[in-house]
Formats: sequence, C-alpha cells, structure tokens
Amino acid sequence: MGRTIEEKREARKSSRLKWRTAHPEYYKAYAKRPEAKAQQASYQKIYRQRPEVKERARIYAQKPENKKRARSLYQTRIQLPGVREQRNLRNRILYRKPGVKEKREAYRKVYCENPEMKARRAAAQRLRFYGLSREAYESMLSGQGGVCAVCKSDHWGPKGPMVDHDHEIGHVRGIVCESCNRMLGGARDCPAILRLGIDYLRRANLWLEKDIPDKLSQMSTRRVQPESLEKEGQYVN
Repeated sequence: MGRTIEEKREARKSSRLKWRTAHPEYYKAYAKRPEAKAQQASYQKIYRQRPEVKERARIYAQKPENKKRARSLYQTRIQLPGVREQRNLRNRILYRKPGVKEKREAYRKVYCENPEMKARRAAAQRLRFYGLSREAYESMLSGQGGVCAVCKSDHWGPKGPMVDHDHEIGHVRGIVCESCNRMLGGARDCPAILRLGIDYLRRANLWLEKDIPDKLSQMSTRRVQPESLEKEGQYVN
C-alpha cells in the first residue's frame, strides 16, 4: 500500500531539513538572494491567512508570558539608533497611499462599535486600573442582583456599569451606574455632604408638596426615594 499525502509531505520536509543541516553555508547564501526572499515572503503571506494559523497566533499572543516577552522585545528594539525614525518614515509613506486613511477609519469605527471588543476593552481596563478580574467583576455584579449598588436600578447609563473605588487606597467598593458614580465623585466620597444633600431634598420636597403639587406628578418614577432605602435599613442618618 502506498504512502498517504501527509506521509509524503512529512518525508519531503524531513529530507529538506537534513539537507539544510548538512549544507548550512549554501542555504544561508541562497536565503539572501532577492528571488528567494520574495518567494519566502509570498509563502508567508499566504500561510498567515489560513484560519487555523490565525487562531494559533491569537491564542499564543493572549498568553501573559508571551505578551510580556513581546513588550520587552519591542522596548529593546525601539531604543536602537534609527529604528524609531525608520518606523515613522515607513508609516508616513504608507498613510499617504490613496484610500489607506479611509480604510483605517472604517476599520476603527467597526472595531470600536463591536460589542465583543467593547467588553474586552472594559475588562482589560478594570484589570489594569483596579486589579479586578473578569470573574471577580461578574461575581460582584451578581452579588448585587445585577443592579446598581446605590440606587438599585438597572439603568446603567451610556457607559454601562462602572467600578466605584476608594481614591486614596484603591479599594473597590461596588458596581454603580453612571449617575451614582458622578454623585459620589461630586460629593468627594464624603457621607456628610451626602446627608446634607438628602436634608436639602427633603426640605425641597416639602415645599413642593405645599405650594406646587402638580410638579410631583411629573417626577420620574425610576428615582429611588430615601424613604424606601430607610425601610430597607440602607440609609443611616
């Protein structure tokens, strides 16, 4: 029975490897020829377009040790004389080609609006700034019932759920909506200022009930009233 195609391919690969090992000088001289370089570049371009090759490259690049190694190599290479200038010149020549700028803008727009890419960028930022992994974030959010830790609403705002943390020690306190995050930041994380704000709203509401009762019917029903938080034991005066 004859050999299969895969067996023949492996045999040719093994034969070429043995020949290269036995004749290193000839192989190095051949690799420097312009036609050999062009042929190798063409083969690599076709090879890298294969789906299985792209998937292997993506998995390899996502490993932390490989990311660290690539960053270290880049920082070392970019410091070499003339490397940065050569890269900038190559980029300027590339960007001047017709249609390159429009193509890059279209790709950037699609990339930024992709929900999967948005989630990946948000997870990377939470890990970088707060040391909060994806699992810890999901566990904290599920522990809150999937709602804001302050107003108990699921209306997160345009930017989605936001991580609330102590600005002095960096401790993560919970997941809040955009409005509550601005409220806490505007109050400088001071409970006394928030209590003064609550007292102010109570006095204003009493004035509305007394003089402008029609205004009360126009208030948003989504807003959480302090009385409901008091019943749950979440507000302490």
